Amino acid sequence: MAWLLRNWHLKLAAVGLAMVLYTGFVYSGSFTDQLFPGLPVQAINQPDGAFPLTQSLGTVDVQYRLSSTAEQRVTDESFSVNVDLAAYDMDRAPQLQSLAISVQSLQEGVEVLDFTPRTVPVALDRLTQRQVRVEVETGEVPEGLAIAAPRVSETSVVASGPQSQLGRVDRAIARVQVFESGIDVRQSQVDLVPVDVDGREVESVDLNPASVAVEIDVRTVETSKTVPIRPRLTGVPAEGSEVASVTVEPAVVTIFGVPAALEEVVEISTQPIALAGASATITQELELVLPDGTRLADDTGTPVATITIRPAVESRTFLVGVVCQGAPQGTTCLPQLGQVSITLRGTAAILAGLDPADLAPVLDASGLDPGEHDLQATVPLPNGVRLVDITPATVPVVIQPNATPSPGG
Repeated sequence: MAWLLRNWHLKLAAVGLAMVLYTGFVYSGSFTDQLFPGLPVQAINQPDGAFPLTQSLGTVDVQYRLSSTAEQRVTDESFSVNVDLAAYDMDRAPQLQSLAISVQSLQEGVEVLDFTPRTVPVALDRLTQRQVRVEVETGEVPEGLAIAAPRVSETSVVASGPQSQLGRVDRAIARVQVFESGIDVRQSQVDLVPVDVDGREVESVDLNPASVAVEIDVRTVETSKTVPIRPRLTGVPAEGSEVASVTVEPAVVTIFGVPAALEEVVEISTQPIALAGASATITQELELVLPDGTRLADDTGTPVATITIRPAVESRTFLVGVVCQGAPQGTTCLPQLGQVSITLRGTAAILAGLDPADLAPVLDASGLDPGEHDLQATVPLPNGVRLVDITPATVPVVIQPNATPSPGG
């Protein structure tokens, strides 16, 4: 018996070491340590009247031990990953607060060893509500249209949401479009959007009711344009007559219409004015021809046209000889051209009665010394005739002394 107790403590240590080695051997063969990354964190126990400003709580990486006897594959449903929102101090809302994450195994044979992170920042806010006004937003109204004040089924609605967000809401807008066709807006259900003072949408806010009926009366808007009146003349005056001038009083007229109707209008025409066979001035009230979609002002008077008819004026060219006059005593003026061409303008009757002999251009040689000279011709013109052209413009002449008689000749 004594030999059994001899060095008992050494023997006991040896037995303990053997047990540890055996247990480690068995344990290492029965379990494996693994990592499950990216498990989403779920919120539980949200306080009544609270709104989670932190929409995403992130994920955790879980270190777990899997028993060799576990019968099913490990999935994200093998774990419960939660943060208890009841731990959030609502007196400090909506500040960020760090809340602990809880991870538990839901599968037999799976043991949670560790996980990271251990906490998550969370912000909650108190839910509240208030009345906000409803406003209709039409955007840019097409040119040429005008709209009356919009009519809505609700002038205000209840906005509810987190207190920090609700404080930003200025109004609820109903967006509608006014079309170029000018059709009245009649929409029974237009969604409302909560916006701030700058028109930016405020998230996480609900409206009740969420939509309204909108009616808008649309009408066309007339503008004005002042354009000249252009009389429409038809036919020709009597033979030997012509139109000298056409005047209209007033010369312009102001028309009204939508911008699209006025855009291409540059003048207003009239009903035809007949000139056939006319030989005297015509004075006539005008009937204007207005383009489609335009009208005259109610106080517009009747314009009057005056068409002045005169004897027809024409041009005629004559070849005539020249006459040199005023040569100094004892000399002779000799033109070096026999004829020049003159073009005269006047009525047909006057031109027809002219005698070319009466039209001879005169060259004035007064005070000229003997020799060669270029002189301008002066054409004697009867009343009602004017000189259009003379070719050439100057005529060369020679001034020479008269021959002296020989003695006894």
